[in-house]
This record gives sequence, structure tokens and C-alpha cells, in this order.
Amino acid sequence: MEKSHDPRVNRIELPQDEQKFQEDTLFQWQTYEVFQQQNRGEQHVHVGSLHAPNPEMALVLAKEQYGRREQCANLWVVKSA
Repeated sequence: MEKSHDPRVNRIELPQDEQKFQEDTLFQWQTYEVFQQQNRGEQHVHVGSLHAPNPEMALVLAKEQYGRREQCANLWVVKSA
């Protein structure tokens, strides 16, 4: 049987014994705070937070969420602690 390229068709195959299943670290996403600078020379302002598996993906998600709507000169993404 050929695998489909459609993600709705292909399903992850989990072990039958639920005790053997262990969550991967990607399931434990971190919370990141996002700071935006609208114009060069201005202060960065907290615009929100997001969940991501790692800092690189957090920056990608921040650009999509907060960098596309308004003018944005710079974004900072900081892990919440």
C-alpha cells in the first residue's frame, strides 16, 4: 500500500501497549515572551507570548504572529522563566 502525501490520511502508529509509550521532548513545548520594536531607536515592547519546541521555531512563529500585522523593525524572543 502506498503512503499518501496528505497528512490527514497518514496517521502516527502508536505502540499497542500504552505503558511503553513515552512522550518525546517535542511534546513539552516551552513558553516564550515576544518583544517588538516598531521603529529603529525605539524601545522594545512586550506584545505577547507563544509556545514553541525550541528558540529557533519560537522566532519563526513570532515573525508569523507579530511581524506581519504591523510595521516591525526588530523582534526579540525570550524563554519565560
